[in-house]
Amino acid sequence: MVKSCKSYFKVSKLGYMKPYEGVANDLNICLHPLTTDQHVLDMVQATRANENEVEIYAQHLVDSDVLDSDDLIDSAY
Repeated sequence: MVKSCKSYFKVSKLGYMKPYEGVANDLNICLHPLTTDQHVLDMVQATRANENEVEIYAQHLVDSDVLDSDDLIDSAY
């Protein structure tokens, strides 16, 4: 079951967190790609070993409709 998910557009990469003892939160070491069927099978195995939980990460582009902070300040007055 997905606990939370936000809508991302233009996803370029997917990965999952497979923590290792001593470096459990280091994304450079623990983040594994999700690009092939074998990667998905490895993720399922890691998920089963982690009480059926896995963190999935998406590298995505940021939407270009970002407000300038000056616009926010001007509209507050």
